[in-house]
Amino acid sequence: MSETEAVELVQKAILAGVFNDLGSGSNCDTCVIRMDGTMDLKRGAVTPNDVAPLRAAIHRSSKLTMSKGTTPILSSVFTPSKKAVTLADVTVTPMET
Repeated sequence: MSETEAVELVQKAILAGVFNDLGSGSNCDTCVIRMDGTMDLKRGAVTPNDVAPLRAAIHRSSKLTMSKGTTPILSSVFTPSKKAVTLADVTVTPMET
């Protein structure tokens, strides 16, 4: 199998997940790591669900746009945790095989 065929196979597998799971996202990124250490990363290699035309077609009323400062902040309090967890507090138990 050539590198191009392998990338196409992986893209088909990822797209099957995208189309069958609505929470998967709307595009496919690919990263090819070769034996010689070179790498080829392509963000948005396949974008079957391009939402830009749909979003451009929707015209919303300006009354629905909330400007900064619309909702006042009445108070803001940060209370740090009473006990910080350190690595010494963590116990690791190996699993039995």
